[in-house]
Amino acid sequence: MTSSPSDTLPDPDWLKRKYGILWDGQYRDMSGKIANVVRISCGNTGNSYVLRVSDPGRNSEGSLSSVRRLSQVHRFQTHLNDRGVRTVLPFRSLDGKTFLTTEAGTTVEVFPYVEGRPPKKGHVSDVRLTGAEIARLHGAGVGYPDLPDEERLSMNHLAVDRLQANVWKMRESTRGKAFHDQFIRYVAETERCVEEIDRLRPCLVETGLHLDTSPQNMIIDHKSNLWFIDCNHASRGRRVFEVCVSTYYLAPHSDSPWGESTRYRLVDETVEAAFLESYREVCEPAWREEESTALAIERMLLFIHGVTCWTTMGDDDEVRDELERWNACYDSLRSGLANAA
Repeated sequence: MTSSPSDTLPDPDWLKRKYGILWDGQYRDMSGKIANVVRISCGNTGNSYVLRVSDPGRNSEGSLSSVRRLSQVHRFQTHLNDRGVRTVLPFRSLDGKTFLTTEAGTTVEVFPYVEGRPPKKGHVSDVRLTGAEIARLHGAGVGYPDLPDEERLSMNHLAVDRLQANVWKMRESTRGKAFHDQFIRYVAETERCVEEIDRLRPCLVETGLHLDTSPQNMIIDHKSNLWFIDCNHASRGRRVFEVCVSTYYLAPHSDSPWGESTRYRLVDETVEAAFLESYREVCEPAWREEESTALAIERMLLFIHGVTCWTTMGDDDEVRDELERWNACYDSLRSGLANAA
């Protein structure tokens, strides 16, 4: 435990007054990309909690205010739990609220700490468990209206319109750079993929998505129950997209360091087979033939998203060298598109 709290964390006296939690100021940093996330212990109960402290200005998602957005997420989590999908619900303040704002203007969420571990990448039984629980999450989200559609979220790489716009922007901004020709080659399928997704869309199941289903956002407890955490990006979108992303996150090669070509091998056949088998066993409505076709398209769109992001991450020579390592993955994805057509 660290004994000197971060400047962004609430004062222990504030936590006592608002939540009835006696905290001595010590905490364990759990990191977080857009929020300060720490684990604390309650002196009067011995219970552990996770504090998620964020700047409302960074929580804003497009035109949605941070307060409205957080309320949406918490309502969706309650909806999921009511239908047997385990998510870690926020601990309510003494006046019944699921989050509060400090005098300094930061937003505080308090969650019970769940003992457990993340799913192991490449571990077939964990992959099967994850596939089944994500299927149940998607089933519970069908017909649930109280979430923003995919295009309204600013931090959303499933938004095909936004991806297409980013590709067009990078086509212009990379002109004359050492990696421009390679970039153009990799994004050549963008329009065709977007057109195909739009054509298939009436046959693709739209539902509530977690939208960040990496193992670090799931916990398997001592009873082998899987819990979803960090649901703050939840939105409505194509379930086949989340299937595509989840199978990538669960593959061991997704942890390969930058510069290793294995990182960009999007399909691990063993992981995908185990995930899809368990997913299809419980998903409602049943998996559709068109979604199998769309899966190959989603893989290419995910690749294009990665290429587009990578072009901003280093100097010209570094980007060129890195993109050259993506060749085998790109050729495989093109083959997959041809077979799915």
